[in-house]
Amino acid sequence: MPQRSYHSPGFLPLIVIALILSINCRAQDTIHPNIVATIAGDYSISFAELQKFVLDRHYDQFYRNDMAAAYKKGLDDMVVRQLKIIDFFTLGLNQNTELLQSIKRTINEELVTQYFRTQFYGKCVNDESMQEAYKQMGREVIYRQIVLAKPKNVSQKSRDSLKTAANSIRAKIENGADVAELAKRFSHDAESARRGGLMPPVDWKTSLSNIYDNAIFDLAVGAVRVFEKNQSIYVVKVVKINRRDVQPFEKVRDDIAKTLDERYMDFCLQEFDSTKNKLVDEKTLKWNERALQQLVTWSNIPDFYQREYADTLQHAISQGRNFLILSHSRGKVDLQEYLRLLDNVLIVGSSSSFKEDDLKRFILEAVRTNFIVEKANALNLGKDILNPRTTNPVIENEIVRMYNRQIIEAQIPQATEEALRQFYQANRDSLFYQFAKVNIYAVIAPDQKTIDELKLKLDQNVPFEKLTGRILVKTFIRDRDGAIKSYLSLERPFLGKAAFQLKLNEIAGPIEYNDPEHGEEYALIQCIAKREEKQLLYQDVEKTIADEFLKSQREKIYSTVQGQLKAKYPVKIHQDIFKQGLSAIGINAQE
Repeated sequence: MPQRSYHSPGFLPLIVIALILSINCRAQDTIHPNIVATIAGDYSISFAELQKFVLDRHYDQFYRNDMAAAYKKGLDDMVVRQLKIIDFFTLGLNQNTELLQSIKRTINEELVTQYFRTQFYGKCVNDESMQEAYKQMGREVIYRQIVLAKPKNVSQKSRDSLKTAANSIRAKIENGADVAELAKRFSHDAESARRGGLMPPVDWKTSLSNIYDNAIFDLAVGAVRVFEKNQSIYVVKVVKINRRDVQPFEKVRDDIAKTLDERYMDFCLQEFDSTKNKLVDEKTLKWNERALQQLVTWSNIPDFYQREYADTLQHAISQGRNFLILSHSRGKVDLQEYLRLLDNVLIVGSSSSFKEDDLKRFILEAVRTNFIVEKANALNLGKDILNPRTTNPVIENEIVRMYNRQIIEAQIPQATEEALRQFYQANRDSLFYQFAKVNIYAVIAPDQKTIDELKLKLDQNVPFEKLTGRILVKTFIRDRDGAIKSYLSLERPFLGKAAFQLKLNEIAGPIEYNDPEHGEEYALIQCIAKREEKQLLYQDVEKTIADEFLKSQREKIYSTVQGQLKAKYPVKIHQDIFKQGLSAIGINAQE
């Protein structure tokens, strides 16, 4: 399973990443909400989700010459993934504790993220706060200010004198004096004085950038206030409040969420970190130094936490060496508990040299994180993580992996000698018939003169692969009917016939041909490998036939299961919306 690991100083970066991903996903969903597929009645796939899936998994690279096919394949794979997730819960596999153990740490990490999201971040960024922000989005506060600069290393007496002057100016303004004229007379900021103290307007976004702008944004027209900052004292008057038109809430929702996130994320993380640290009082920690030294020795075994920790710790425990590592105000950590924390809560990242303090920090972090997991479970936050509607990409992938393991991999027959021989006989004329194949180096040029110049270099004993800075490698096969094709490529085999006419290491050119995309071109080629056509015998494939057998069986079972899932749960593909989505991004749906 994918392993997230602990790296000092803490676990917080994982939460930030997870939260940013969830916000980005929400933004994607609202860009193009058109539904291209409906599954089992009320599960759906939007075109935006499909587009992200296709690009994230590089379908556009595999089908670069047929982008419509890339999206069709991507949509089918998304549908099958969702069907597997639905069936995973229908079959009750989510109740299989042994199966779920493989993702226990992943689930608990997501629980910590969910706890942070609901108990900290969610209290600052939620539907209510976004609606309240939306009400303020059209508000624009125009104000003038008078700046009274503090001298460097200002004394208390000078500071008090400036505050008295500021309050005197404030009184003048409140009694009707023109703030613009006062700014020109008294402001210590030349540019501000020249403009009569007029400042750039404060809108909703800028009001979140600092306390000063936030305070001004909340003032009413005509309000006069004195503000003190590190270097100056300001007298401020709000002279006007504009109302600008704003788009409908749904169109600006994600922009609001992103802005609130930028404003409150650091604060929420600090609150979360402070709360987590208070869960274990460090004054009560009692470490077993001998136990720590043993852990340091084990930890410095290369790749210990990637491969060996479970067997090593379990062996020590089974030998009666379940030694105490740490006791604290809320419990203890012995070797058994340390193993559980590694399996279920946090895993140590790779390092070339572990020290005692590194392990102390990790163990304390794991203990505190475990308490957060317990709090999250007490709030029943797990229901938002492991369910058929999860949008968490990590959990989605793990559910599909577990489903494949239980439903597909479990059906693959053993690769016995008898099974392999039967497989060979059934596929000898297809899988185990070796087509003729040739590999070449090639240089392509738009004119014959360039090729002739390169041939002169060959006469001077320059190796073919060093003729130019760009040497192409091409592979062609010839099937039983004599048809020549590019191997593992959709490119037309322009040079295939000439390649098969060469002997090993032989060079030919210039070879003239017409490429419909690039016009007339010339090539110089060298044969670098050649394989003859022949029927492979069983002994020729003994080392690889087991892999071919398992691959074939897996594909066959996968296809059967896919058909069964589509028959079990109704799937509706909205072809008109699918084609509209393709057209909107410049893809011909008929490709």
